[in-house]
Amino acid sequence: QISVTSGTTLTNRAHLTVTKSNGITGAGSFYNGDGTTDAHLEIDSPSAVNVSFFDCSSVDNIVEYNRAGVQTIEIPNGSQYYNLVMDGSASTKNLNANITILGDLLIRSTLDANGNTISIKGDWEDLGTFTYGTSTVVFNGTSDQTISAPYNPTGETFYNVIVNKGSGNLLLDDDVTARNSLSMTEGLIENESSCGEIENGWNFL
Repeated sequence: QISVTSGTTLTNRAHLTVTKSNGITGAGSFYNGDGTTDAHLEIDSPSAVNVSFFDCSSVDNIVEYNRAGVQTIEIPNGSQYYNLVMDGSASTKNLNANITILGDLLIRSTLDANGNTISIKGDWEDLGTFTYGTSTVVFNGTSDQTISAPYNPTGETFYNVIVNKGSGNLLLDDDVTARNSLSMTEGLIENESSCGEIENGWNFL
């Protein structure tokens, strides 16, 4: 267990694995990465980070949830991750609040959005299961973004999708279904030999 006392800042600049509940705790601040290294934080416990300030928004850092069991996704300060990975054999990772992903999302287990909003600026790669419920996914990066779900015969399924890209395109590597609505605020969608399907509404704002 790592205790970060009040007034203290701890920064991970390498590869850190937390296997104990409240493995990083205290009244201080914890940063995963500082923008100079590819910091990697593996969380292999039901609840790992319990500090006053938790930041994982620095460039190229990775936070990976890889417990072989149910986990709740921590909500960092600013609700921002850079790269986020869901791992752990056939386990569910529960999202209980809105988050922003500044880089890429990789799903290797099950991600349950529980009706929340995921804003993503990088690529969406689903090698497991995305439980969409009534959630919204916003693609708002400033360069090309890719949606891929190569192991799902029907591709990826969302509930609400918002495309709000001032530059770059949204590329579909596999079939994509929006069960409720697709809102095109700004940007283009390119089908990379795949198809997009909207079951209820197609909104252009």
